[in-house]
Amino acid sequence: MTNNNIFNQKLTRGTIVFVKNKNSNGHVMNGNHPAVIIQNDVGNRYSPTVIICYLTSQLKRLDMKTHVLLQHYDNMKVSIVQAEQIATINKSDILGIVTKLRPEDIARVDNAVRISIGLGVG
Repeated sequence: MTNNNIFNQKLTRGTIVFVKNKNSNGHVMNGNHPAVIIQNDVGNRYSPTVIICYLTSQLKRLDMKTHVLLQHYDNMKVSIVQAEQIATINKSDILGIVTKLRPEDIARVDNAVRISIGLGVG
């Protein structure tokens, strides 16, 4: 098994990764940032891309239903998942794996993504 396959197996839904992001403008996240993988695990394993939501450590707009506060993680600052900042990136843009979300935080991210894309809360 190659290192690439081992890396793919670690890219599961709810994994926080550090990604390089350039060439964006306006209010779209720019620069290297942490992000959480929201794509299903079959896609994560076989696709050359992954679907992510960006994180920010700027604790603003905590009242937004598309923002999920993450705290008490080793290797990570207190951050907000911005479910309105959904992107598809190439796996080659992933610089490293940071941590894995706890199940209760994955559930909160799921609800924020549903709201962001207009599916309501489950």
